[in-house]
Amino acid sequence: FPVTIQQNMPAKIEGLKFTTKSKTEVQPEGCGKIWFRPSTDNAARSLESVSDILIDEHSFIDNADELYASAAPTQEAVGDEARTIIASTMSESGKLSAFWQMFAADNPCDAEDMVERVKDGREEPFTYWIDNAGWAKVLIHWKAHPIYSSIPDFLEKTKREKKLSQSKLEREYNLS
Repeated sequence: FPVTIQQNMPAKIEGLKFTTKSKTEVQPEGCGKIWFRPSTDNAARSLESVSDILIDEHSFIDNADELYASAAPTQEAVGDEARTIIASTMSESGKLSAFWQMFAADNPCDAEDMVERVKDGREEPFTYWIDNAGWAKVLIHWKAHPIYSSIPDFLEKTKREKKLSQSKLEREYNLS
């Protein structure tokens, strides 16, 4: 899955030794492996039992539904201990994206309404619920951050300083 890792960062942890350390696999001595795979349909096929899958920026991956579908079977042998995290801001495809389709499905509440409630302060800036299929759905607004939430006019300041359009500011910072 698309991941950037600073390879020297784990080396700064005292006593941490590696049996494998490459751009595609990291294995600390006495621990499991961390695999870094490209965002292709078959990237995870044939991997041994995978306990955790993280797909970041899922909304921006063209073949995201296929990527997830091909990765999910790698967790079968792990059973109930398997964990999958699918995270993203919204891409230009918005509610048509595989990410939004998964996020909006099987909820006991209206996902779009919940996003609006968090944005306008009617819900906590860190809000979650468990959907009817057992998935945790999580919304994390910038107001949940201890530093950013203390900056007056954070969105306006960020838009000005980073020279972002309103739509990009809303997408990247305001749950749009």
